[in-house]
Amino acid sequence: MEPCPAWTFLLSFLVMTLSCDGGKVLVFPVDGSHWLNMKILVEAVHSQCHQITFLNSHCSHPVLCGILRSYGTMQYKGGTHVEVVAKFTSAIFENKTLIGDLNKTGYDLFLTDPTFPGGVLLAHYLQLPLVFNVRWLFSGEAHLAVAPSPVSYIPVCFSHNSDKMDFFQRIRNMIHYIMALCDRYFGNNVSLMSLTQKADLWLMRVDFTFEFPRPTMPSVIYIGGFQGKPSKAFKICGFHFHISFVSCGDFCSWL
Repeated sequence: MEPCPAWTFLLSFLVMTLSCDGGKVLVFPVDGSHWLNMKILVEAVHSQCHQITFLNSHCSHPVLCGILRSYGTMQYKGGTHVEVVAKFTSAIFENKTLIGDLNKTGYDLFLTDPTFPGGVLLAHYLQLPLVFNVRWLFSGEAHLAVAPSPVSYIPVCFSHNSDKMDFFQRIRNMIHYIMALCDRYFGNNVSLMSLTQKADLWLMRVDFTFEFPRPTMPSVIYIGGFQGKPSKAFKICGFHFHISFVSCGDFCSWL
């Protein structure tokens, strides 16, 4: 599977045929496993009579069909997923006709997964309210950006640390990597992190009860477990069940 040409796009309009007064939502999804989470959320929004518009490359690959071969091809040709997303986003900004159409449509909301920051840049460029379906950011765990998270006390993901760290573990925990790509369209002194922190709502795909104690923010809503489906009724098809009691001496003499 060839890597996605950065200058080609496909706008898929899912127009509601129901007679209801819904909003207009522009979705900038991320491929792979991230789409499995986004798909559930988008279907829920769609069921409430809202109009959904996807903005994506025309050759977005399915989750398990050729993904390894596609990634290997990009690596062989010197490209990465980040580079592909960066070129795709840059091409959107350069396409004035597309930008004009997006502005004229009058979207009420911009929904994206900030794992790759293309959606963050585009939402601010279009000046739309920004909502994240988020677990990870380009720089790591999402809480590090939205809430006070002193790395001396909050373990960074994949560091194998707990919230009880010695001195050397605290030092290692402070090492992290950040990349930014927005000077050209937003001017100097504007970082990608500052744009990310301005998101209006963070739908955090974690369960707060399973997290280490940490600060949070009013804009963070925890939706851990939202992928769960309603249980189905157990069907009994002609089977007979028997219960056997085993006596355990005087302790269970009543049996």
